[in-house]
Amino acid sequence: MRVLIAVQEQYYAEQQIEFVLNHHWEEPLSIMLLHVVEPIGMDYQHEPGKNLLTELHSLHVENGTKLVHSLAQKLGMKLAQANIQEKVLTGYAKEVILSEIEEWKADVAVVGSHGRRDMIRKLIGSVSSAVLAYAPCSVMVVRP
Repeated sequence: MRVLIAVQEQYYAEQQIEFVLNHHWEEPLSIMLLHVVEPIGMDYQHEPGKNLLTELHSLHVENGTKLVHSLAQKLGMKLAQANIQEKVLTGYAKEVILSEIEEWKADVAVVGSHGRRDMIRKLIGSVSSAVLAYAPCSVMVVRP
């Protein structure tokens, strides 16, 4: 079974990991932990703002890498037989997650939900809704 877990924030990611640990998975089990860093004005070309945005982006990548690594360690302690991969990519979350699901040939995707209200979700969109609607595999949405 190939399970892709798309994580964003620590609190919601912990909920997703608990869900995965409490679920029975078909073996052999491969898990990909994916964190997507959204671009922050990466096309901004003026100094000194460009340097600040580059530093901010690097900080987000570093924090995402730490998050994914800590979650991989937690999974590895309980699912020692699983092949666990870590990936941090830059792009628009909906697009990157859907692309990785296809490219990696995931059987199941596990995404989190912030549980935002209808109006906010309509204004900013929902990554979990997009993955649920367009993924070529089963999708499990874990709510807090």
